[in-house]
Amino acid sequence: WFPYPSKIMFLLDLLDNLPRLQLSRPHLQLFIWVLKELGVPNVPSVDQLRGMQEKLREKCGGIETKRFQSDLGNIFYCNDLARLIAQNYSNPHTASLLQFYPEEPDGVTSELWHAMKIRNMDPDLLTPMYRKEGIDFYVKELAELKDGQLVIPIRWIIRQKQMCANAFLVTREGGYLRIHSDEEINVKAEDLQFNFLDLISISIHQMKLIVMTDGSKHHASQMPNQLRDLAEGEELYSSWVIAWADDVSGNTSKQMNPHKNFYVTHGNLPGQLLQQEFHVQFASTSPHASTAEQAKVIREMVNDSHKNPVRVYNAATGRMCRFRMVVPNLPADNPQQSEESSHIGPNGNCKCRKCKTGGNAHYVESAEGFHALHKVGELRTTEDTLTEIKAQLEVAADGNVSEVKKMQTSSGIKDKVAQGWIVQMIKKNKQLHVSHPQLSSGEIKSKVLEWLYESTDEPWNPLLNFKGLDPHRDTPVELLHTILLGIVKYIWHSANQEWSDSQRAKFALRLQSADIGGLNIPPLRAGYMIQYRNGLIGKHFKALMQLMLFQVHGIIDDPRYAVIKAIGALGALLWFPEIDNMEEYLEDIKIAIGNVLDSFDAVDGGRIIDKMKLHTLVHIPEDIRNHGPLVRSETEVFESFNGVFRLCSIHSNHQAPSKDIAIKCARMDMTKHLICGGRWPSTGGNEWVSAGKGVQSILHENKVIQTMLGWAPHKKPTPGSLVAHTQKASLVKLWVQWNEKMYSLPSEISPGENSSWKSYKGVYSQSGDECREGSWVVASPNPSFQYMGRIMAIIRNCNGPGALILIKQYHLSSILHPFTNCPVLSFPPPDNPWIAVHTKDVLFALNVQHDCRTWKCDDTGLRSLIQEREKTDRTVSFIEHQEDNTFILNIFAVHNACRLRRILPRSLTAPVPLHEDHYKFHCQIAEQVRSTRTGRRQANAERRAAKNAGK
Repeated sequence: WFPYPSKIMFLLDLLDNLPRLQLSRPHLQLFIWVLKELGVPNVPSVDQLRGMQEKLREKCGGIETKRFQSDLGNIFYCNDLARLIAQNYSNPHTASLLQFYPEEPDGVTSELWHAMKIRNMDPDLLTPMYRKEGIDFYVKELAELKDGQLVIPIRWIIRQKQMCANAFLVTREGGYLRIHSDEEINVKAEDLQFNFLDLISISIHQMKLIVMTDGSKHHASQMPNQLRDLAEGEELYSSWVIAWADDVSGNTSKQMNPHKNFYVTHGNLPGQLLQQEFHVQFASTSPHASTAEQAKVIREMVNDSHKNPVRVYNAATGRMCRFRMVVPNLPADNPQQSEESSHIGPNGNCKCRKCKTGGNAHYVESAEGFHALHKVGELRTTEDTLTEIKAQLEVAADGNVSEVKKMQTSSGIKDKVAQGWIVQMIKKNKQLHVSHPQLSSGEIKSKVLEWLYESTDEPWNPLLNFKGLDPHRDTPVELLHTILLGIVKYIWHSANQEWSDSQRAKFALRLQSADIGGLNIPPLRAGYMIQYRNGLIGKHFKALMQLMLFQVHGIIDDPRYAVIKAIGALGALLWFPEIDNMEEYLEDIKIAIGNVLDSFDAVDGGRIIDKMKLHTLVHIPEDIRNHGPLVRSETEVFESFNGVFRLCSIHSNHQAPSKDIAIKCARMDMTKHLICGGRWPSTGGNEWVSAGKGVQSILHENKVIQTMLGWAPHKKPTPGSLVAHTQKASLVKLWVQWNEKMYSLPSEISPGENSSWKSYKGVYSQSGDECREGSWVVASPNPSFQYMGRIMAIIRNCNGPGALILIKQYHLSSILHPFTNCPVLSFPPPDNPWIAVHTKDVLFALNVQHDCRTWKCDDTGLRSLIQEREKTDRTVSFIEHQEDNTFILNIFAVHNACRLRRILPRSLTAPVPLHEDHYKFHCQIAEQVRSTRTGRRQANAERRAAKNAGK
């Protein structure tokens, strides 16, 4: 049970550090009392347990919790970021999964390192070296290939699954070397032979450079790379730290207990893993210090890793290595991202944090200004933002409050840190005018500025001076808050507020009758969604985005129906975890976004003026290009981790909440590290050791512990494996009984008519979906052909090998449905409608909806109401389908959306613009908006005048 003194100590420590089941001191005392009453030997007291935990932290290299004080005087605590990230290197479960180099994808873009942000990052911030056969090759150093050619690697990058380098060609000219820095060539790492140190040591070349191209002297002065000295002969990597921040209540009740939190994940891990709560790590919190104050500490920790790279054991290689940290992006909700970008938010004239689009009412209501809201404007830069903030500070030093406000409103830049200093500067200016009336305005201004820079060296957002990070470009649009809680919520509210009670009841009935197979969502509670229609959360809007289109016929007007269709089409594209063809995909995204904006314009032309989230959509294509699929920037896992934070908060004594919560989270991270087999330096520091087998076995053998830790094994179910029925539900019948429809069988299977076959509950598809009887699936007996249909039975031979999926095949129409713009499935198909395939031939699950609009299905069915798992005498209505041969393939389904588009003809999935001439359409809408808003302003002015006249 190493490093614990006993098994009982280990189990109590584990129980005390489960993130989702945190115990108070009375709980622990109760457990310990029960153990003692049962006669368990060597049970410690709570104080003994706490003492052991503190010794364990010191002995096992636990995460250090450090005290900080901001420039504004606020005290808070932060866990050592370097040690948090280092745990992923020394953890055998994660070390082998770390990716350290950018990669040019061979068709599929799915990870952060596939995207342009990492691929185009400053080479000084990327992993600078590559080790080949014990030789370290560094960027910006001369190297020789096997054929004798000289090169200078500039950037390591993976191409076609091979390590390569972008490099400058170096040629010999008259005993000197010429660096061709005007063009980069591709060099395979396997072709490298000698590094710079080799070339120097064996005196092959005289290192004299002729300045024949710009930058030759510069390149020569960088050899050898200074990072060699920092690495001290060990491998040196770069770690991408994804930092999330937000304001969170520390209470589980509705009473607000505001805290500002920072969590991080290790971006070098696969994106799928980063959606697990297990891989979210707590950095800091404070009820007093703002996220900007905490961000300055995060930045200093990151910068320190570049001066002193973090030394750690690499469990994947079995060697010591070092790493530096880089923050590539900042996922968060829109208000937080605005704060991180020093942006004013929705209250300014320029409402976008990413570009300068916008203006006063006169401009945005004009044809030109309104059209501009539908496009990406002039992009903001950190340089421009800093210049604007400094200008505001200069004006504030003059004491001109109104001018500062005017600058903030017109530019859209209102830095939260600077604003705190601006308030103090204006107050200081007034005090100096009173206490030193003899001073001129210029002298007072100079004294105010002198006081400012004596008080702080950085009176603005620290993220604006963060190497490798641009808060304007590196705050990717977030799906939960911008799509689900943004545009989907807008149309939901717009639609249901127009409905009568009977229409709401009809919608609830239709929605409850919808088929949710293949959507991978929890069961619908349509009655709840209608009853609490103004209080829905993300999961409800995600279901509505995929299903609402099929349920609103007859109860919604055409313009709103067009919005629902446009949002459904966009949503399915945005949730792609993998992108096959980036340029085609981005073009589809642009068309889909244009359709959403134009359809919203037709319903409410002024919405895009008032709601920043609508304009923000136009920045999605560039965010995807820079940061990869948007699902990799989802914040739901961080929002989920807030539950862990709240449990830590309510078990704090609230005297030092920042310190208590940070220490508790550090202890939980250390416990996770130990049971994963993570290593730490021994007492002497000569070797790195791991916990005993008993400690490590808990994670693999106990699924309850896995759930409590938020950990999921990195394994998918075996395609074709079966899920058994309970003993009572399973059916055994002769083949002749199963084969009443005369199924077309695989050529190698010929069951006897009297052979017995047993039914099964489900089968796992190649995508990992559990498909059951009645599920709609795509099956592919051979790569050149796919079937779409419904599973009629899943059976297995009782007396020998062989398992089959019996499918009712449907025909895919080449013409889209006239109302939904989705493909149509009809029965029977031209060829054999009844087919049997091997269990491994099921590719993935589909979502299919009945064409109730065409067949006028209504609530004619009745069934017993279930309460407490029992049938009651009460009945409820349900939608009864009028025929069973025509269905609509739901291409708005998020789950398996990218897989579905790989097999469908492009003609059935490519989005089509609603308007060919966007500018003309926007001019028409702008005219309507001007007319409406001008009339509204005049009416308001008249009311104010009448009110003033009556006083």
